[in-house]
Amino acid sequence: MAFKISNFTESIKGMFSFKREKIKLKDLLLIFSLITIFTIALLIRLTPAIYEVILKGFDPWFQYRQTEYIIENGYFAWFNWHDPNSWYPWGRDVPGTSYPGLPFAAAAVYIFLTSIGLQITLLEFCWLWPAVMGAITAVATY
Repeated sequence: MAFKISNFTESIKGMFSFKREKIKLKDLLLIFSLITIFTIALLIRLTPAIYEVILKGFDPWFQYRQTEYIIENGYFAWFNWHDPNSWYPWGRDVPGTSYPGLPFAAAAVYIFLTSIGLQITLLEFCWLWPAVMGAITAVATY
């Protein structure tokens, strides 16, 4: 079975050629469905904003404090952070007892958004961030 170079090059050219095709109805329905899923998931999660923007529960507040600490002191300072305000009277060894993923990602996105000129407080961002990630997860689940 011989490998034909001409078929291979034709398939590569076909991938990078931009042909004008009609948009199919099923593609439009898919796009509409994804936008609808994202919007509904976001609105459900943001419904409490009618009353107030507040973090509810212990974990969101601790994630907020971690993100605030990272923004004020830098990423590397988090790895040596012993929080005396948690777990009285001994405090908490933060890097040993928590995961860095969420606060690191939230700090990076918050720093990016404020650097491009978006005026948002860290509390508002930490309230909005899980709602947006949840809506993206709902789309990915679909």
